[in-house]
Amino acid sequence: MEERFAIEAVCVGQDERLRVFLGGSAADAAREYLSAVFGIPVSRFEIHAVDTIRKTASGKKQYSAYEQV
Repeated sequence: MEERFAIEAVCVGQDERLRVFLGGSAADAAREYLSAVFGIPVSRFEIHAVDTIRKTASGKKQYSAYEQV
């Protein structure tokens, strides 16, 4: 997804709900893409646009920052 839309993304969640955080404004396109590619009903995931994807001091995506949202 990051390559297709030229954005950074973080995906977190449980079996019943996937939360996708996008560093950009491709929320609608990403929703349709995820549903089509993975066969996930749109009702099973949430798309959140954020200004930037949080990173650790070493530059890795900080997944824990998104798990409680």
